[in-house]
Amino acid sequence: MANFSANRLFHLLRSVSSNLLISGAGQRTVLEPRSHGCRYVSAKMGRPRETDPHFDEVNINQYSKNDPVLSLRTYMWGNAQTGAVGVAEYPRPKINARKPPVLRKHHPIRLPFCELTRIRFKQVSCGYGFTLFLTSIPDMQNNSVYVTGLNTDSQLGFHPKMNKDRSMKTVLAPIPLDLPLRNRKAKVLQVAAGRAHSVILTEEGCFALGNNAYGQCGRKIVEKENYANNSRIHRVQDLPGDVIKIHCSQDTSYFLTASGQVYSCGWGADGQTGNGTYDTTSVPVRAVGDIAGERIVHLSSAADCVLALNDKGQVFGWGNSEYQQLSTVTREPQTPYPQYLPFDKELGQIKNVSAGGTVCGLINAQGQAFVWGFGLLGKGPEIQNADFPSPMPMGLFEAAEFDEKNPLKSIHCGMMHHAIISERGDLYTWGANDFGQLGLDHCGRDIQYHPLRVNISARVQQISLGVDHSGAICRANI
Repeated sequence: MANFSANRLFHLLRSVSSNLLISGAGQRTVLEPRSHGCRYVSAKMGRPRETDPHFDEVNINQYSKNDPVLSLRTYMWGNAQTGAVGVAEYPRPKINARKPPVLRKHHPIRLPFCELTRIRFKQVSCGYGFTLFLTSIPDMQNNSVYVTGLNTDSQLGFHPKMNKDRSMKTVLAPIPLDLPLRNRKAKVLQVAAGRAHSVILTEEGCFALGNNAYGQCGRKIVEKENYANNSRIHRVQDLPGDVIKIHCSQDTSYFLTASGQVYSCGWGADGQTGNGTYDTTSVPVRAVGDIAGERIVHLSSAADCVLALNDKGQVFGWGNSEYQQLSTVTREPQTPYPQYLPFDKELGQIKNVSAGGTVCGLINAQGQAFVWGFGLLGKGPEIQNADFPSPMPMGLFEAAEFDEKNPLKSIHCGMMHHAIISERGDLYTWGANDFGQLGLDHCGRDIQYHPLRVNISARVQQISLGVDHSGAICRANI
């Protein structure tokens, strides 16, 4: 009877121990009841489970839903080799990690830098292998701009290595960019990334850095200039004092004033500067043509075709038209004069436009998407040409789970991949996916022919498409 009771007691204690936690490894063993969400050592496994090494660094207060700043989320995905995704452990794993480098990230990841600090970004701009971030609130040193990725032409600024005379060619995680502001508390308003140059709008004016081979930084072109270790951040001259928006295409920079005027500098061989010539200019020049008397409120260009939107919901275009982007008004392959595109007469008022490498898109006031141009239009593999905006099936964007319409907010056309954001914050992407830049987790699919929803557990506010990576600013759902 005694043996029977002892056996029952043994099995009872064994079953109970499987529901208890063993804490204090290497110290006196303590049994604690299991609680949801705890980090623990399993009694069955006999060794600690793998946990995030930065777990204890995360401040739980940052998840407060009452703070609109802390509810901001930054997601990155695509080519991770260059450091543009902003996670140093991807291209360069820790020695003791025993993991291979992560070259591509096929789905969005929350930027660890933001999750381990109280710094939140409100804007992201993706260039060719590098990324610029604008903080919602400056950090303790009043830094507002953070950078990561390729720095071959000092487009991220001068960041010295061990040898202080040379700058890092690659930045693997976000670091602050020190701007030459007279007043350290002057606000930074916007950032823009080109192919190998960056433009930053502040209360003290516009600053440019990086490659200036075509005058895209708004300063004199210097033959055979060495950009690799250039510490110069140039303040762009000859601009009105009321610049409110900036934009960069590959090698051209654009400046939009409060009165709706457009200025540009840089590469102009396709007429993309809009000043009536095909010349390269290192001094910002005002665009002419049909936009001269209009108040432009939005401008878009990924390469050498430019689309602009005025305050009346009308569209204007100039630059390259080799892919029928401007074929409604010209049969020439290029035009240096901005021209009115009469899309609003058939589609109604336009609220958003975007010009990509070969594809253009727009959203009308009813929240419908239209695309035209050549290539991956998002309408399947059979439709690759359109000389006039063609509607995208709204069924692709309907919120079927709630049986409701999902009007579209903005369209974003990149070099080879494209995106649409809906009014409720859903993100849809299509196009080239060789580096996972669509964020659809399609590891073996290099092309997506129609839009699919990206799995992000937050409401997308803003997106930027680089040549092979993407970034989004989102707001938490809670």
